Amino acid sequence: MNSIYMDFSRSYLDHLGLLVRDTTFPLSPEAVNDKGLRSTIFGKYDDEIFSKTFPEIDPGKYDLSDCIFAVRDIFSVEYVVFPVKEGAIVIGPFLTQIPDTMTIMQIMSALAIPGGFTNYFQQFYTTVPCLLDSSMIYSFITVLQKSMNGTRESRIVTLEKIPEGKLEYVNADSSPDENLYHSLEQRYEKESEGMDCIARGDVEGAEKIFVSPMFTRMEHRSSDALRSEKNFMIVANTIYRKAAEAGKVHPIYLDRLSRQYSQLIENISGVDEIAPMSKKMIRGYCMLVKTHSTSSYSPMIAHAMNFISLNISDEMNLSKVAEICNANKSYLSSQFKKETGMTITDFINSKKIDHAVFMINAQSGSFSEIAAACGISDITYFTRLFKKYKGMSPSEYRALVTG
Repeated sequence: MNSIYMDFSRSYLDHLGLLVRDTTFPLSPEAVNDKGLRSTIFGKYDDEIFSKTFPEIDPGKYDLSDCIFAVRDIFSVEYVVFPVKEGAIVIGPFLTQIPDTMTIMQIMSALAIPGGFTNYFQQFYTTVPCLLDSSMIYSFITVLQKSMNGTRESRIVTLEKIPEGKLEYVNADSSPDENLYHSLEQRYEKESEGMDCIARGDVEGAEKIFVSPMFTRMEHRSSDALRSEKNFMIVANTIYRKAAEAGKVHPIYLDRLSRQYSQLIENISGVDEIAPMSKKMIRGYCMLVKTHSTSSYSPMIAHAMNFISLNISDEMNLSKVAEICNANKSYLSSQFKKETGMTITDFINSKKIDHAVFMINAQSGSFSEIAAACGISDITYFTRLFKKYKGMSPSEYRALVTG
């Protein structure tokens, strides 16, 4: 039975792009695949290098029957070590977030890695699978271990290697490559400019930067070019999300859009789909800033706006919003009008219709269902409200968008 479990598990992990190795405790360099990283920068990958760069798992300290080890080495690369009766299984390497340019420079600086390896490190991280939600791996392994060993619920033991002492590297260029560092600094500056554009909702400015050759013409050393492109897109999704967050968009909206794009990225089947997806993401985050940013409002009004937007399907009125904001109704009403140019009632209704437009664009349900999802029970009132804010009836709008 165990072999059936393991065959299925290997197939599942292989589908995720994860390497699996059988080994025994204590772990050795042969057990941990690092895609040639240590051999490249140290000139060797022996027990000494392994102990300096990878956390020790001492079997004497743990009850291996119910432990799963979440391991991170000094390069921020992660592995899962899964004890079995015959020894252990090492899963990885993988990343939970691909480092951006500045993070790579920080890792190299902290480890005093020669600048000549900068390009190598940039390419190395693109070849490592990225799991945005690593919890699925641990949940899977927990169930697997219990099924195989019949033990109680497993516990996750987190181990991270902290660098100790000086590390000796091969002479890739013992002095930093000034041209390369200058190029990286230029890229980082442009990245910051692009993020500022997204934080303002400036689609044209953001596209001009992020769709430029500096960000699209990347060399891939991975044999899987599509996987490399997807990894770059995962990085871009993270960068764009951070930019929109700086534009004062509520985290709930950011999480929804980020998860949507993560799924779309993984579903990409060809390199030719990358460029359109990149533009789609830039425009999506910029539109999120334009429609949901509260950057120009006081904390009280921002709180009121977020509450209304996040509870659009509920019945909403001034009294309810004032209660949530712990504010006097008259003061909240006057301050809201002063800062937004709209009454709270107008804002509530406009957001309901914005949500209706979104649902119509997504071809989601009948008009009665859409109205109900917007917290409006009277279809006649919904139609009248829609026409007031959009200048046409819901049916006219649907005909327009569906051609």
